[in-house]
Amino acid sequence: MDETSTEAERAAAGAIRQAGLDMVTDLDQKIENHDRTHRDFKERLWQWWSTPLALYFTAWRELSEIGGMLKMDSEADPDLREVLAGLHAKGTRVALEVFHLLRDGLPKAAAARARTLFELAVHSELIQADPRLAPRFLAYSEHQRHLDATGYMDSGIYENDFTPEEMASFKQRADEAEARHPGISKLNGWANLDGKGSTFHHLVQRTSLWGQYPHYVWFSHEVHGNARGGVLNTFPGPDGHVYFSGYTNKGLADPGQAAILCYLRITSDLLEGCGDDSAPWARYVAATAICNRANERFADVEQELSTEGLNLELSDIWKRPI
Repeated sequence: MDETSTEAERAAAGAIRQAGLDMVTDLDQKIENHDRTHRDFKERLWQWWSTPLALYFTAWRELSEIGGMLKMDSEADPDLREVLAGLHAKGTRVALEVFHLLRDGLPKAAAARARTLFELAVHSELIQADPRLAPRFLAYSEHQRHLDATGYMDSGIYENDFTPEEMASFKQRADEAEARHPGISKLNGWANLDGKGSTFHHLVQRTSLWGQYPHYVWFSHEVHGNARGGVLNTFPGPDGHVYFSGYTNKGLADPGQAAILCYLRITSDLLEGCGDDSAPWARYVAATAICNRANERFADVEQELSTEGLNLELSDIWKRPI
């Protein structure tokens, strides 16, 4: 290596070090500036969306409290109680995540989480309608754990994270689950007593949620890194198309409506499948009315924004023209 090359490498290394120092200089101030801009944006967003978001949160609070206060029917199947209570608990968390994402101006992230709520609602309805699926659903986790561990080890990066004994134990428990519940190792095998596999599309067709399936498909593009998702990550603005790369006040209605309806369904399944005679149905009916009002206001605000030409307000620091 000649002296010129060595000097060039030293200069490059120095430039890299300086760039790193520049990045962290006044970092607290940079974060504060970002937060200040975001707070201003959230205030503008709240001016438009305060009513549907407040209704959403009120419905969420009521439905979460219903789950917490529910006295489980002592005669209900223990597996059914475990599954429906677990699905409701996760639904409570995810529905709250959707609220905060919407309030922060991140509706596309909210759509991705609303997709999860839809899956929880489909599973909940199927299992509540046929309690025989509950033990299969629980056993399916053994099959999934073995698949996860196998894929983890097959990567070759973490091949020493599980011992051979642990892997053998995972496989044994998966095999035992298959022996108890034939066909469980197939795709969504837990959902079919005939031992056949099913796509999620087929599971949805067996529920009352089929009408919401197009939203699920649409929201899937926010989960996966496919080409369609890239196209949907643009929007026509006043100066031409822009990328969504941060906060926006557009598109809160669809994920908000879908999420609260799915959470309502999950709560209903919990009450019907596990509640005793003291189940708080009156509060559920009241929460249903709040959900319906929230969905109306979500649609109204989306229409108002579109009509008044304010349907795109990207935070200035995140606007990316195409």
